Amino acid sequence: MAQKYLNKHSRMEDSAQEGAFSQGEEDMDDATSDEQGRELIIADPNAVDVDFNHCKLISMANVNQLVKAETICLRQNLIKKIEGLESLTQLRESLDLSYNRIKVLEGLDTLTNLHTLYVVNNKIEKIQNINHLVHLKLLELGSNRIRITEIQGLEALVNLKCLSVQSNRITKIKGLETLENLEEFYADHNGISKVEGLDKNVKLTTLDLASNRIERIENVSHLVEMEEFWFNDNQIENWDDLKQLEPMKKLVTVYLERNPLYYDSSNPSQICPNYRRKIKLALPQVQQIDATLCK
Repeated sequence: MAQKYLNKHSRMEDSAQEGAFSQGEEDMDDATSDEQGRELIIADPNAVDVDFNHCKLISMANVNQLVKAETICLRQNLIKKIEGLESLTQLRESLDLSYNRIKVLEGLDTLTNLHTLYVVNNKIEKIQNINHLVHLKLLELGSNRIRITEIQGLEALVNLKCLSVQSNRITKIKGLETLENLEEFYADHNGISKVEGLDKNVKLTTLDLASNRIERIENVSHLVEMEEFWFNDNQIENWDDLKQLEPMKKLVTVYLERNPLYYDSSNPSQICPNYRRKIKLALPQVQQIDATLCK
């Protein structure tokens, strides 16, 4: 089984927490950030693994001193702009800018050897200025303000193995054609209405399209390497759709709870008494249905 980059339950909890903040609370954070913020002070310019998590930093400009850094974490600060990275040519393992106030993906021009980029829970509205990061293996853009009809700007990221765009406003799966090495795709909590655009992504082992507006399970029967299929909280009502998953002999986990087929047709307020049994009969290879292991 391929190593998983992300955990289902921790991701669901993060998403719930992120969604709990109102627009008013975000604006309040912006209004007070300058008063509460601190400047970044570099004590060891030769540091290789750098962590400035939750330091109330208002700027990252001084990271330009960390010319030997291979990993930098600036998670949970008050940073509004990506800057100071021009001289960090050794930064190859990871850059984490999650939980800040960043609005634009920029300032990453020289990080051509970077393997992992996290920009979770910021204010990004557009995927841009990262198509040159050809060595990226993991890209996390979840919980931003990306409002697009399709995924763009990733065409050259042919080494990407894990992509997360969860909790945005994406309405269509398109733009992944060149990402033939993609193993994990997380696009839950968006506005997607149809499964499509995955024809070339035959190495996928995890597909998370939970909490969208999808009515049919379709166009996935060719994904025979699939191990984790997360499709809960959609509009699936036809049990025949599970035939799309039958060729997935490596399938271990399937999430389908809170779809229409999850409920008793004669009493929609109750769970269908045969829900788990029907899934197991259709997909005997499955070892976990929703959060519960099969007996």
